[in-house]
Amino acid sequence: MLWSYPIKESQGGFIDTATGAFTPDPSSVLVYDFAKNLYRTPDQPYLYGNWGGANMAPSSYDVTAHRWVPVPPQWVSPDGKSYAYGVASNAPGAGIHVVDVATGVDRVIASTTSLADGSYFVAGYLSDGIYLNEFGPTGGAGLGLWRLDPSSGAIDQVSTSAPALGVLIGETPIESPPSKGNPDAWWTNYNRAFDDTSDPYVYFQYLNTSAGQNAESWFSQPGFHVNVIGADAEGHAIVEALSTTQAEVWLLATPNSASPLQTIPRSGAARAIFRTAVADRGGWWIGSESGLIFATASTWGQVSTTPVVVAGACV
Repeated sequence: MLWSYPIKESQGGFIDTATGAFTPDPSSVLVYDFAKNLYRTPDQPYLYGNWGGANMAPSSYDVTAHRWVPVPPQWVSPDGKSYAYGVASNAPGAGIHVVDVATGVDRVIASTTSLADGSYFVAGYLSDGIYLNEFGPTGGAGLGLWRLDPSSGAIDQVSTSAPALGVLIGETPIESPPSKGNPDAWWTNYNRAFDDTSDPYVYFQYLNTSAGQNAESWFSQPGFHVNVIGADAEGHAIVEALSTTQAEVWLLATPNSASPLQTIPRSGAARAIFRTAVADRGGWWIGSESGLIFATASTWGQVSTTPVVVAGACV
């Protein structure tokens, strides 16, 4: 998606990684449906959804279905056949929605429609379920993460520490015995007022144990405002760290480790320099106000000078 800060991005397209040329796609331009208070695709069958937080793309390209969908890539199922989004409990269609991308069939999970303490919203969609966070009845944020089984409607709390905004869900592989991975969560207190004295910590928590398990401080950069912009299925996360004079990008990994990827001068403007990072083919596609970057643990390459927010992997 084209970078258009501070307005939400609305025009998507494709970048040729060989030439850096950007080609817009009219099918990416979402329509706001005032009757439903939701965004939808311009093409039928209509697909409805909501936007995510500031560290997520507003919509994404579903490679499996060859369609743009009106949710961040983190909310699309691993097989690309469905996605999820949430509607507040005081609005029509309240609850967590699961949408079939091929048909547009949009069903609400009954167990999510009535929540005494507020409303559920989507944090991530993995093979073991849909991860949810919560907002209070007056719009205040709640702590914790929940895992929803979209087939049975069962909901289990998996964290009591995670905030209601800015959480990215990933996985950490297990080598012995071999496993697809353990669900995990990465976050910062990015939802606080943006300034350079904000909490300089990144927090991490495995999500496959008791809900009472506490998160760990995984990384800190005193004097910087930090923000997680990507997490993958290999136990990694990408973090932007901003001070009044510079912007840094770090690769975090489990077990607890951190590697610097890039440092650039900054004028002190209180806004992001990098946004969204998507893992692909042994590296990361990172969106920035100066263009598209492809990075590995040891390399950093400019692919395009078009300011973008990454909305999907390489196709």
